[in-house]
Amino acid sequence: QRLYRYGRFLGIPSDPSRTPSEFAGLLSHAIESSAKGENHTEHINALRADLSYLTGLYNLQLFSEHLLLEEEKKNVLQVWKQFRHNLKQVRFLSASKRKPVRIPFWS
Repeated sequence: QRLYRYGRFLGIPSDPSRTPSEFAGLLSHAIESSAKGENHTEHINALRADLSYLTGLYNLQLFSEHLLLEEEKKNVLQVWKQFRHNLKQVRFLSASKRKPVRIPFWS
């Protein structure tokens, strides 16, 4: 749900017919667009990988009977922290060269 909040903030309208993977693609594009013209390749690639991992687990939870193991739960929290860190880096580096883009950081 936190990723959906980021999406709404970045202008991605809510659409119940959109799959999690479609939403992740739109979110990835929105994040890249917000860093347009900047050299954030390392952070953008990390964001894509984290987003892919989180979306994959979300799909697994949504469409199967698979229950997350304790190790998977811990890993999700770590990936979420990495995702937020890289998003902050993109925001910080972009802000250093132009007007800051405010992105909320929900815990």
